[in-house]
Amino acid sequence: MRWVARSKRRAGSEAMSIKRKHRHCWTSLAAPMAALVSMAAHAAPLPPPPASPAPVVDYEYDAKGNPTKVIKAKGVSGFGFTTANSYDPLDRVKASTDARSGVTTLGYDGQDQLKQVQDPRNLLTAYQRNGLGDLTQLNSPDTGIANSTYDAAGNLLTRTDSRGVLATHAYDALNRLTSTVYSQSGQASLNYTWTYDQSGGDFGYGVGRLTTATGTSGNTKYGYDAQGRVITTIQTVGTMVHTTRFGYDSAGHITRITYPSGRVLTIVYDNGLPASMSLAKDAASAAQPLISQIQWEPFGGVRSWLMHMTSGTKLQERVHDSYGRLVRYPLGGYVRDLTYDAADRIVSYTHLDADTGLATAGAQALNQSFSYDELGRLTGVITPSASWTIGYDANGNRTGVTLNGTARSYTTETTSNRLSQISNPTRSFGYDAAGNTLSDNGSAYTATYRLDNRLGSLTQGAYTTTYRYDAGGQRVHKQHSAGMRYFAYDLQGQLLGEYYATGPSQEYVWLGDLPVAMLNGGTATAPEILYAYADHLNAPRLLVDQNNAIRWRWISEPFGSTAAETAPTGLAPIVFNLRFPGQFFDSESGLHYNYFRDYDGTTGRYAQSDPIGLHGGINTYAYVGANPTDSFDPQGLQANCVASPFGVVCQRTPPIYIDQDYPPGVGPNRSTGTSSSSSASSTSKKGECDCSHYPSRTQAYFNAAAVANISSDWYMVDWDAYNKPRTRSAQIEYTKFRQRIGKEPYGWRSPQGGELVEHPADDDHPCPHFHAKPNLAAKSIQFPYDPAKP
Repeated sequence: MRWVARSKRRAGSEAMSIKRKHRHCWTSLAAPMAALVSMAAHAAPLPPPPASPAPVVDYEYDAKGNPTKVIKAKGVSGFGFTTANSYDPLDRVKASTDARSGVTTLGYDGQDQLKQVQDPRNLLTAYQRNGLGDLTQLNSPDTGIANSTYDAAGNLLTRTDSRGVLATHAYDALNRLTSTVYSQSGQASLNYTWTYDQSGGDFGYGVGRLTTATGTSGNTKYGYDAQGRVITTIQTVGTMVHTTRFGYDSAGHITRITYPSGRVLTIVYDNGLPASMSLAKDAASAAQPLISQIQWEPFGGVRSWLMHMTSGTKLQERVHDSYGRLVRYPLGGYVRDLTYDAADRIVSYTHLDADTGLATAGAQALNQSFSYDELGRLTGVITPSASWTIGYDANGNRTGVTLNGTARSYTTETTSNRLSQISNPTRSFGYDAAGNTLSDNGSAYTATYRLDNRLGSLTQGAYTTTYRYDAGGQRVHKQHSAGMRYFAYDLQGQLLGEYYATGPSQEYVWLGDLPVAMLNGGTATAPEILYAYADHLNAPRLLVDQNNAIRWRWISEPFGSTAAETAPTGLAPIVFNLRFPGQFFDSESGLHYNYFRDYDGTTGRYAQSDPIGLHGGINTYAYVGANPTDSFDPQGLQANCVASPFGVVCQRTPPIYIDQDYPPGVGPNRSTGTSSSSSASSTSKKGECDCSHYPSRTQAYFNAAAVANISSDWYMVDWDAYNKPRTRSAQIEYTKFRQRIGKEPYGWRSPQGGELVEHPADDDHPCPHFHAKPNLAAKSIQFPYDPAKP
């Protein structure tokens, strides 16, 4: 019996969970923990949320400690979904069989480097590497052939993609990326530059840090304080300049954000957590309360807050069960209850009237129920007015959708995962050599792509919209028939505001990753404050004004294809384009800008192949593994899952690790200098140091988690998206490290910039270890462990 988690409660006692025989069956030992639901419940008329089974995952291992099976809900009738791995004599995964008998096979070269992956549809992705382990050629069925070269330090020098576009990268003496040039015969080149170490003027304390990032749209300058925290970003796009400022307390929490409009958001903390937010017109004006009395669960999830309305305050309250899962949240005049099955999948939304606690006709009209296949892919949706059934092939491509008895078939190319056609009515798609969607006759658009493989323009009929991006990959400008619109972001990549040349159109207020308010209108008068009601994914579903009138509503089917209501109660229309986390709805195309890609809710997939390849999943077009009720993808790279650190977390299934080199500007190489996490060094020294005096991996993890103050608003992030090794030897060692521990290394991130990441031994750290910090500004602390002690 091993202690695997604990959470501190206000009364000072602890709730403990224990794990027996590698079985993640989380059993609370303290009665108050089981009472969390009633502690956070609404007013007396509301009954408690429906109870759901405990999440259970079993792991089986062979005699060498290799994980051979992952079983969800073992022993439960109708469940027991099993993923099985087999190994070669060198303990490398050679095949993984999913719960629907789909087989993924892996092949390796003589240096233990991944050579090929054959997916369940028998499509082959091949990797060629040089003698030092550098990926020199990627041959993908979805994106074609890409060839790469490297310098003596292992930095990516050139990459030529299947379109014939050459990307050339340059580095300084410290191996920091300084420029990227995209070129193609007959096309004007596309140039990005990164400048470091500037000081004075806009560049406070810039030595050793990124100070200017320049792209075709303009540039962004970064200013720092003496602790290395970003205090100013100055974004220039064309002639428009947007300045955002950040203030901190002594603990490194962001306490003040000055928006490009000049509005000032002030955040007050209690015990290290946000307790209230207030808003001022500018730095010289008095702040007015926006939300207050923010309450948190003992394990960290936000429980409730007060919205400041015209006639007092109104409560928003979110209820978690004893496993940290969100089981109830408000949607204006209703509350939504979530029910989970034994495999921890959401199987229903049911609703009650928030005032009476009754299942009124209006409440029941919002109900939805869901069914899944053995891989957790959504196969059925039933509402009071409609029903969907969805079929998939072995790779998760849709084969058909039936809506209220009307069937539509989906045809996927036999040699790739590209969707070629949908029937009834016919909808056809065209692609370029890199797998980008060029045309969709159902949505009646044609698209062009920039040399950096980003959507550059989209034409529907007589109207063309063009898009521009900064050097970090964020879309900062679009121009269409309604005029030009500019976008600014915070340090976590959340959209701060939309702006016209004349001033702000809308600005947004976030509580971590949760949207809580929208500020509508310019600065000539006080903004119209609209409060957001978000769901368990942190996707906004309602906006209400300060008179509690519903001004905007998005109650959609799970893949998000349903149009939002801009005037649901007949008041002045509100245009609000936030959708799933990381997404912005583009009305000109029906697509959702999703950071590095564009999502199509009508097909439930992306319009482009994943820029991180198979590392984001075996199907490079699929959205969150076809499970949008439980997962989201804030960067358009790979799914994050709705889960608590103290429950069964979203796991990559199958547990195999497919690596390929990322282009600079994507994934782990897109840093803007705002993170203080350390990079991996090169050669491992694991054999040159005795680590036996260090604690076990499990104990080191919990020591690190305590420093990081990990809580339920943290989310698991794939390790390579955190800190990919930059040198050849480190890449080799990291791959072997994964194979030795037999699971994905820990990677957690918080909305406040906290992190808990795991590294193998390296030049500076002779033993494997964790790095932990509670927020963006804090210093990372190392926790080494003995690799012989699990």
